[in-house]
Amino acid sequence: MERALTRAHLWRQPGNLRAWLFTIMHNLNANEKRRAASRPRLATIDEVPEPSRPSSQVERLMASETLAALKLLSLEHRQVLLLVALEGLQYAEVAEVLGVPVGTVMSRLSRARDRLMQLSGSERAAQPRSVT
Repeated sequence: MERALTRAHLWRQPGNLRAWLFTIMHNLNANEKRRAASRPRLATIDEVPEPSRPSSQVERLMASETLAALKLLSLEHRQVLLLVALEGLQYAEVAEVLGVPVGTVMSRLSRARDRLMQLSGSERAAQPRSVT
């Protein structure tokens, strides 16, 4: 409306006022679309890819130590650890899958994490664990 009022002197009198107003709105919309297309698009944090870089030798060594230590865990401990850590299952879901009480899952998971830290010789044991 502001655009039409400030440019009312440009309207040709016997013409269709409604068509003239729609033309103004159409042109404003087209101008905004062109302006938006020329501006860089802002990306959300989820759309930004992680920078890729090759693993360092230390990271590969730690990964291989962790895998070797994982193989040394008992079957019960390994199952619970993999279902929670890799599959992302909740304790209740793991208990249902394995057919054991939730308390048993929590106990096995705690013992598995502690044993894995001991076997891998990692200094990460001092870091707090997240509760799933």
